This record gives sequence, C-alpha cells and structure tokens, in this order.
Amino acid sequence: IPCDYGKQNLSVRVEENSQYPHYLALKLLYQGGQTDIVALDLAQ
Repeated sequence: IPCDYGKQNLSVRVEENSQYPHYLALKLLYQGGQTDIVALDLAQ
C-alpha cells in the first residue's frame, strides 16, 4: 500500500497472517532514511 509521508518514501505491507475481520498485521517499510517510526494513526 503506497503512502505519502511528507517528502519521504513509505510503504505499508499487509502481512499474510492477517485474518479479517479480527486481526490485521501490518509491516511498515520506511525506505527514506535511518529514522525510526514511533507512531502510526489508523482511521476507518
């Protein structure tokens, strides 16, 4: 899932072990540097 994160490149991967509607497993792939991602806001 491509995302717009300022001027950085961020991808979100939905993992195969996600089980709709009870469990959503995401992996954040930050490809723009060596900074840690410390928070994530999700909205429905």
